[in-house]
Amino acid sequence: MNDKDKLDKALEIGDKVIEYANDLFSNISRPKKMAEEFLYSTLQTKSYIDEEDFKKLALMLNVRKICKRTKNYYSILEKSDSIIEKSKVSQEYTPDVDWLETFEDLSSKVSDDKLQDIWAKLLSKERLDAGSITKVMLNTFSLLDKYSASAFMKLCSLTFKLEINDGRVYYTPLLLYDDILHGIISKYEGRKDYQRIIVPFEEYNIFIPKQDEIEYLSDLNLIKPMAVHDESEVYSFSPMKCVFSVNDASFAAKSIYDSKENYYFISTGQTRFTQTGRALYHALSIKPYKYLYDVLEGYVSYVAGNWSETS
Repeated sequence: MNDKDKLDKALEIGDKVIEYANDLFSNISRPKKMAEEFLYSTLQTKSYIDEEDFKKLALMLNVRKICKRTKNYYSILEKSDSIIEKSKVSQEYTPDVDWLETFEDLSSKVSDDKLQDIWAKLLSKERLDAGSITKVMLNTFSLLDKYSASAFMKLCSLTFKLEINDGRVYYTPLLLYDDILHGIISKYEGRKDYQRIIVPFEEYNIFIPKQDEIEYLSDLNLIKPMAVHDESEVYSFSPMKCVFSVNDASFAAKSIYDSKENYYFISTGQTRFTQTGRALYHALSIKPYKYLYDVLEGYVSYVAGNWSETS
């Protein structure tokens, strides 16, 4: 029996154990009552409790949790194995023992299928690129529920690549506030194709995470929102040429000169990843949002035109 067959068998057994445990302990107080009955019976028989009795008591009190967490963990392992197989890599690494213990402890608490997919991607990333996912990152991500995790995934799908001619490379989620979006849309007013051309921006506005989700992700140190009306994280005292990319599609642009501050800058939106957020983004490999390129190109063009008009 190969490892895959063993895992399938383990999951099958886990399902049966979970089903049995759920039926046996459908009443939340049942494990406690069983433990009390066992304790009473043991004391009646031998008048003391030894180490083995304590182990049995602990198992009675925790059997459902143990079974559930075991099933969750093996499900994540199976998903990770599938990712590794599809990657067709020539070399795979065995994660550090302490790292694996932390991963198992945190990931085994996750029952939601979509969240398990994410944990499987994190494990796969560490198996393919040892040291790329730290225990701090695991602890941070464990604080996300399925709603805040969904918000982070949205930001990952809104992330573009920015390459500067001096060698710098940035991966930045494109988050734009309402006033910017309204400004971009207003630029297209009067055009015959107005209704068609503004669709990406209207759909984008519906898709992006809400403000409370952004604040929570910021509190978890996954992203760092920029100050209001400060959309730049890229500066230089010399002119810069850059390329904005979404998958294989890209366009070139030039930096904007601020005569008051005497520097050049490139606008990138209202937020950026922290080191932890960026590492998680690379581990998850999320496909870009379908309108990301359109919104990004419209935004960069709007900022450049609007700056030249007001400077």
